[in-house]
Amino acid sequence: SHYDALGLTPKATQGEIKAAYYKLSMIYHPDKNKGSESASEKFRAITTAYEVLGNFKLRRLYDRGLVVDDCHLEAWGSQESSKKGGRIQTSRGTYTGRTPIYDFDEWSRVHYGETLERRANAKARYEQNFGPNNENKVIVQRENFMFMLLFLFGSLILFSYAYRFNSLDTPPEKSKGKK
Repeated sequence: SHYDALGLTPKATQGEIKAAYYKLSMIYHPDKNKGSESASEKFRAITTAYEVLGNFKLRRLYDRGLVVDDCHLEAWGSQESSKKGGRIQTSRGTYTGRTPIYDFDEWSRVHYGETLERRANAKARYEQNFGPNNENKVIVQRENFMFMLLFLFGSLILFSYAYRFNSLDTPPEKSKGKK
């Protein structure tokens, strides 16, 4: 881990991280260990660890497990340096939004993959059962039409039966008690 490369624990402060980096970089710097491949490798590991742990946001992502150990921060731009006027300038590539540090597509699949899969399956089942050229759709339409006809026919019979007893064509009978 990056903490192991710097000889620290995850509870180390930013000051401790910086101090450990400067101490170890002086020991393993390639200029002080010319020709030593192991020292160069160790220096690269220390530098990578400091690039991640020295940046508060990257450290937080690393602690959450969202930054891979062998990531060399290529997402933030290529590390090609060129000297101009005695200064070292770092050229950076165009930011595309897709980085090895934080892959939003992967995060979405992990957190919402099951929900999206269920929704896609439900949509596929719906299309299969009630799609534009499906027999089930025709059957449902026929059933609805038959139900409406049956309802209208039943209402007509009920109305005619009720109308038979309450005909408005004949006057109501008068009571025989009073004249």
